[in-house]
Amino acid sequence: MKVRGEDQWVVFKLGAGLYGVEINFVQEMTRLIKINHVPNVPPHVLGTMLLRDRVVPVTDLRLRLGLPSQDDERRELVDMLTLREEDHLKWLGTLETAVREKMEFALTRDPHKCAFGRWYDQFETSDLLLESQLRKFDDPHRRIHALADEVLSLEAEGREGEALKRLAWAEEHLLKVLVNLFQNTRQMIMDRQTRICVIMERGGRLVGLVVDEILGVNRIPAGDTEDLPELASEARGGFIKGVARTDGGGSRLVLLLDAARLLNDAEQAAT
Repeated sequence: MKVRGEDQWVVFKLGAGLYGVEINFVQEMTRLIKINHVPNVPPHVLGTMLLRDRVVPVTDLRLRLGLPSQDDERRELVDMLTLREEDHLKWLGTLETAVREKMEFALTRDPHKCAFGRWYDQFETSDLLLESQLRKFDDPHRRIHALADEVLSLEAEGREGEALKRLAWAEEHLLKVLVNLFQNTRQMIMDRQTRICVIMERGGRLVGLVVDEILGVNRIPAGDTEDLPELASEARGGFIKGVARTDGGGSRLVLLLDAARLLNDAEQAAT
């Protein structure tokens, strides 16, 4: 499907991807308020919301495009952080066993090479509060891993008692800080919900599309867009009609959605 003309597009995030809809279909953008559930509708239809005395059907755009729900992503992240917390509890226990029994300690001493460190180094988020919370892991996580060289050196010098005292101190202080960070971060992730409802309008009828975050309004000339192969478009339910690069040649791609088709689909699904 060709993308014609020079249009302004509302660009938003769904998961890690960027998407856009033509601004002339967008009436307003608002935080998702109370949803009234409707029986016997597809899973992507969340229900209806009341907007200035008008009933607006609401669609979860993630689900309609075949993406994981935001709730599923949050639970997956929380579960991963639980496993990484358990990793570090086991790590310190294994280190203590190595000192007491004079065994080889085979676990990684590099904070960038454990499973949490590898995830941490590549994770990106636009949530400034979550980013600030994650930065708090830097110091205690690095110091926990540095502990291995310190206590194993003491043990090698025959100073096992000092090594065990150092481990006991680390368990009471460093590990406790790290465990609290994991717990607080999981709670923050579950408590925070940043979904935005894009109110679309056509012919006097309103439909709400739930997205993760609005990034802005971009002017995208037709010359900066490309058509998608039919199979690629169908992979998102046939709702994608083109692709463009951010800032007229930036490194990130924006998938351009067929707003008219989305409106038709949302109206039919809610009836």
